Amino acid sequence: MHQNIMRFLLLALLGLWVAACGSSDDKSKDDADDSDSSTIPPGGWDTEPDPYHGDDDVLKTDDYSAIPGGIDVKDAPMFVTLGFDDNAFADGVNWITDFLRKKKNADGTPARISFYMTTGHVSDDPEVFSMYAEPRANADLAAVVDSWRTAYEDGHEVGNHTHHHFNGFPKWETGKTDDDVFTVEQWADEMERANHYLSEDPDGPGIPASEVTGFRTPFLAYSDMTMAAAAQVGFDYDCSIEDGWQGSMNGTNFPWPYDLKDGSPGDNYSYTWGNLKRDPVGSHPGLWEMPVLPMIAPPDYRVAEYGLPTGFRAMCKSRVSYFSTEDGKITGFDYNMWEHTENFSLTGDEVLAVLKYSLDLRLKGNRAPFMLGVHTDEYTDENPYFKPRNSTVADRRKAIEDFLDYALSKKEVRVVPVRDILAWVKAQKGADNTDPVDTETDPVDTETDPVGTDTDPVDTDTDGTDTE
Repeated sequence: MHQNIMRFLLLALLGLWVAACGSSDDKSKDDADDSDSSTIPPGGWDTEPDPYHGDDDVLKTDDYSAIPGGIDVKDAPMFVTLGFDDNAFADGVNWITDFLRKKKNADGTPARISFYMTTGHVSDDPEVFSMYAEPRANADLAAVVDSWRTAYEDGHEVGNHTHHHFNGFPKWETGKTDDDVFTVEQWADEMERANHYLSEDPDGPGIPASEVTGFRTPFLAYSDMTMAAAAQVGFDYDCSIEDGWQGSMNGTNFPWPYDLKDGSPGDNYSYTWGNLKRDPVGSHPGLWEMPVLPMIAPPDYRVAEYGLPTGFRAMCKSRVSYFSTEDGKITGFDYNMWEHTENFSLTGDEVLAVLKYSLDLRLKGNRAPFMLGVHTDEYTDENPYFKPRNSTVADRRKAIEDFLDYALSKKEVRVVPVRDILAWVKAQKGADNTDPVDTETDPVDTETDPVGTDTDPVDTDTDGTDTE
């Protein structure tokens, strides 16, 4: 009988211990998922996810965020790229191309990225420019052009970021009206002038016109007229629309690139915020969107793994009013993380933690491409305009370099230009842009180039736009 009483007491104590562990804090609910790279069950989860049901829980996907072609997540590469805008200083461009020159992916292919050039930076055109694009006093413009050409010759993508860097949709700014909104013709003129300089101007970098296939708007300020102009000019893709801010998306189930034939779900969602003062983006068949997806700040029960103290999200909230401590989302641009007057003013270590955690969430879920918006102008002492309070040029360079090394250490990751991501997506979709293709003809041959899952991965006011 004594043994039965002791057994009863032990079981009771064990039950109390289990109950206490189950309710201790939100960390416990996903510890089991962190031992490896979780995958999404076939068909997704049985129930709709709570919008903030755990930062690390792998949430349900739909056609919007499903891997193209219906392939298994273990067979999908984890694409990573940086898209550098503006590029006004040779030192900034040369820094990142020098760093990447000998870097390789796990399959031996070179690690390469994308650049979106504002051609007014290197033009002596006397017209009035945006403050972000006017030619720099005493700048060696030929050296800047040479740095662009070197980036192209190294195998990086060169895209279009307009000629003047004007804000073509400034209606959230005080005093702006419909008269300040660019027409299709004005957008097309900005795009075509930049294309001309990149490809045909004798003083330009001489990029073949057929290879300038991507476009991004300045300030991420766009309208349906922007997309109409991009399609008219002949771009393959735009990368200006923010997506992934929906409450049902947590970094494990962000959208893959999509054809704008049915408009943009991300744009439709941002339209519900009610302050955009424009119509949603309409149908533009054949023009693809490579969306700007949020970065996610690690929550308190993860920060130690990334070298940060607890309270990181609370600190972010104290600096930026729109930030949510529940979802941790930050506009997917470096400016929004570094800059201090309206943004987060993070340190190098903090930015590195955000980037690593965001990539780890992608690896854990549907592997939606990690496409970070960046500016080479923020990584050079030549730039007199960018002096954030909590980081130096050396800090900022180290954060980007350390992140790229971290990404390249994972065998699933492929650091490639945006155009290559789109080519892979199109190949998976097939000629009719809907049906899966035979995985034996997949451009990433999983027989010889395995993409495994056994690694140990672990805005402004309300519109969330990039302000650089």
